[in-house]
Amino acid sequence: MDNKKRYIRRSAMAAIIFLLIVVLSTAACSSQSVVEDAPENLTDIIYFEDDFSAGMDNWDAAGGTAAVESAGDRNVLRFTSDDATSGIVLKLKQEIWETIQSQSQGNFYVEMGIVLTDDSTGNKNIGIASDISPDGNAFYYGGINYNNRLQMGYLPGDGKGYQNTSGIPMVKPDGEYRTDGYKLRYEISKDGSKDEIMMYMNDIPIGKNNVPVSYTVPEANRVPDGSGIGVYSCGASFVLEYVKVGPLNSGKTALLISTADSDFVQLSGSIAYKETAKTLRAGESPLEFTVTARRFNGSDDSYTLTVSGDSVSLSSEGGASGTSFSVTPVKPGESEVIIANQSSPESSRKILFTVEEGLTFTKDNYSGLAEKLVPAPGSANVFEDTGLIITFDDVPLLAEAGAVYIYDAAANEVADIIQFSAEKNIYGTRELNVGSQLVTAQGKTVEIIPHSGKLQAGRNYYIAIPDGVISGSINGNNFTGFNPEDRSWTFTVRAAHTPSGEITVSRTGNADFRTVRGALDYAAGNKGLTQVSISIAPGTYRGNLTWDDPRPLVLKGTSTENTNTIISFENYESLNSGTDNRALFLMKKGNVSIENLTIENIREKGGANSSASNQAETIYFNNDSGTLIVKNVRLISRQDTILVKGYSWFYNCYVTGDVDFIWGYPDTALFENCVINARTDDRGGVRPSYVLQARARPDKKGFVFLNCDFTADADRQGEVYFARTGGAGSASRDWDSIAIINSHVADNYTLAGWSDDGKSVYPAKGSASTGWREYGNVKADGRTPVDVSQRHAASYIMTNAEYQAGYSDRSKIFAGTPLSGE
Repeated sequence: MDNKKRYIRRSAMAAIIFLLIVVLSTAACSSQSVVEDAPENLTDIIYFEDDFSAGMDNWDAAGGTAAVESAGDRNVLRFTSDDATSGIVLKLKQEIWETIQSQSQGNFYVEMGIVLTDDSTGNKNIGIASDISPDGNAFYYGGINYNNRLQMGYLPGDGKGYQNTSGIPMVKPDGEYRTDGYKLRYEISKDGSKDEIMMYMNDIPIGKNNVPVSYTVPEANRVPDGSGIGVYSCGASFVLEYVKVGPLNSGKTALLISTADSDFVQLSGSIAYKETAKTLRAGESPLEFTVTARRFNGSDDSYTLTVSGDSVSLSSEGGASGTSFSVTPVKPGESEVIIANQSSPESSRKILFTVEEGLTFTKDNYSGLAEKLVPAPGSANVFEDTGLIITFDDVPLLAEAGAVYIYDAAANEVADIIQFSAEKNIYGTRELNVGSQLVTAQGKTVEIIPHSGKLQAGRNYYIAIPDGVISGSINGNNFTGFNPEDRSWTFTVRAAHTPSGEITVSRTGNADFRTVRGALDYAAGNKGLTQVSISIAPGTYRGNLTWDDPRPLVLKGTSTENTNTIISFENYESLNSGTDNRALFLMKKGNVSIENLTIENIREKGGANSSASNQAETIYFNNDSGTLIVKNVRLISRQDTILVKGYSWFYNCYVTGDVDFIWGYPDTALFENCVINARTDDRGGVRPSYVLQARARPDKKGFVFLNCDFTADADRQGEVYFARTGGAGSASRDWDSIAIINSHVADNYTLAGWSDDGKSVYPAKGSASTGWREYGNVKADGRTPVDVSQRHAASYIMTNAEYQAGYSDRSKIFAGTPLSGE
């Protein structure tokens, strides 16, 4: 049955007539209670329902463009945002709301089927609103943000009253917006002393750390004379499939599907998406799923299973709520499995299973493996964070799909599977998508990175690689993988290791760990350390890093030549959405010092990557109360190279990127004796480059550059600006505060210096203490003063007295701050 035909189809006025008949004999629910207490006769009460068969007759629209259009056998309402869209964009007509209000007494749910579309602008918030003030400027809300946030709150008072930033990604990993839609349910309960909001997404209660959370509106933020139900948007374009309103605790179907497989995006333990996918291999073990199904009134339901195609087999055709079923991959091809509530088939989930060929292993026939494998076959005392390396006679070729299997020898069970693509790994407190970076070919070698924490102390392991996934030869023999029955490549992990004193990292030889990630994981788990110092030997270390611990951290290369010790990996917005996720090195707590390194986010923006979101920080210091010191470090990326908060000092560093490559929310961030280089945009063409985008605090100095060299690649095309505004400034936040002092500026920096990018600059005019400001800058020759006669009107040239008072040296810049002693 069609997703919306299941509901009783009727016009809005017919729904109102139906309601008046029902309420003569049935008291409407007036306060929130547990689901199980919901009376049976609430099941079919609906205050209002719209399938848009009557067009826009039930709605008032404002901002953007709203129109009803045909979508096969049904109508939908399409809303397209514009740059000015922010606030209530759709609202139920007043007469409909008054009828709902007279019966609900302010206690009701609103359910909407929403599909996000990719023609969106701004911050891309979308959700359900209620108690809308007459001018539309104040309302309660619950909804979603394209930046992976699930939100409830009151606008404009406390804004994001509750925000879950660890929830469901609103975009697919490849950057395309989801097309399967979301079922959003908004509940508001009023008991006379408080207004309480609860949100559900695809039947799952919005919460944090798997705990459902409701939002209680502060007394001061109660909307005066608020009325109505609507949809709010902040730059989001969307399609509404249906809308319905009913009494609390009715209409609350649920279909919750849980599995132990981490490939499925889950919230509160349940698969989050209405539609998701999984790739299996023929002959693998079955996957098990547990289903919780509920009726409209909250009582237990049963569920049905249907499957298309014969690539997988199901263990049942459905069952009672709380039971499980399994999916077994049978043969190559695709099969679609649909799980649905028995009584409410519009509550459903769809999983598309793609089944690949089964594994083929060939008997091993190699000699001289000891010189070709790391660790060498039979090795003991192997580090638990080791990488696996195979050296071939010539350049090897990796198949697009494949995997390396690590077996626990004693248990004869798979301990880890490292896929050639679409992989994830855990870095401290972050689980991140890493794509194809766990198995890579470099020259004649293939390096394999096991998943974090999979190799355990004292255990013996052997490697299995199917035939055909890596092409090459070893000592003249054609490489056919490693057969698990032959166990040609075995090794034993060392006993549990405890460093003495400073933690050391080296890819070879004597050290505490082989990876920086391994050292950080150890330090995070050893709470006996009052501070953490990690010394890193020369070499290239691949992987993301996370520090989410309040203790001080020092991370330093042992060589003073910062090109000798390199941390290199690819991470970016479309791979791991959100600033906390896309940085190569995330620091959330503690005071951090980094020395004598190169940190390079290798994400390129050109070619096939050009349509993705390519913000790709090397470091993100996300700590308003901490300090960051970076000395003799090369920081290399393209867009958004450095993101900082709090207080930071960059000394004798090299920073490069192409767009907004230094940005953030600093109190004071000093770059001293640094080279700041605008790179050639790898997408080609004539493109402007902006070094900075500041969102500083109004009473702080923001970004300060003292005695720096502002350079640009000789072959780059397009003007280079010191900064562009984010256009988000207000009296209390996000100021465009940047000072460039006694620095050398290359000739290809524009004479305007600064760009408003068509937006408002805040403050509108700089001063000695804030805004865009300069003093004493010269051209690259070190003698000729920079021409400031054509500078942007918002910029300010400081006097010598102002320079001497606050900017002539580091001590004055950091005076009164946590870095005043540096």
